[in-house]
Amino acid sequence: GKAVYFLDPDPDQITIEDIAHALSRISRWGGHTQSFWSVAAHSLLVCQLLPRPLKLPGLLHDAHEWIIGDVPTPLKSMLHEYGPIAARLDAAIEQKFNVSLHDPAIKMADAIALATERRDLRNNGEQWPIDQAAASFHIVPLNIELTQAAFLKEFKFLTQ
Repeated sequence: GKAVYFLDPDPDQITIEDIAHALSRISRWGGHTQSFWSVAAHSLLVCQLLPRPLKLPGLLHDAHEWIIGDVPTPLKSMLHEYGPIAARLDAAIEQKFNVSLHDPAIKMADAIALATERRDLRNNGEQWPIDQAAASFHIVPLNIELTQAAFLKEFKFLTQ
């Protein structure tokens, strides 16, 4: 991948290939799932839950994690620079791919994805509040290569 500067990201340095490659290899939930589940797989799930006009921003909603990783939400609030760095990366991603990542429907789909992941991939009896019901379908994890290919295929389809 190309070098990207966290504090001053250049949209011209961002490629969908780098994003797909990295996100398909970054584990969600800090790796604490029954099967490997990547940020790319999560992004595809969010995309699936959205109407057509929001599918591309849904696919890219966590794209900043390609360079700064997936940090569990409770920890993010303790890392004071994470939010501003993610926001800078999001702005560069929005510019690069001509999307807005801030629609409330994306947050809702993200919450549904989280609830679905907890139900299908965690299954350890642990209960903590999620104000959103899981999806009606169940997750079927794919391997890294298939997830990367599916992410790129979906991006290509949405940007034709």
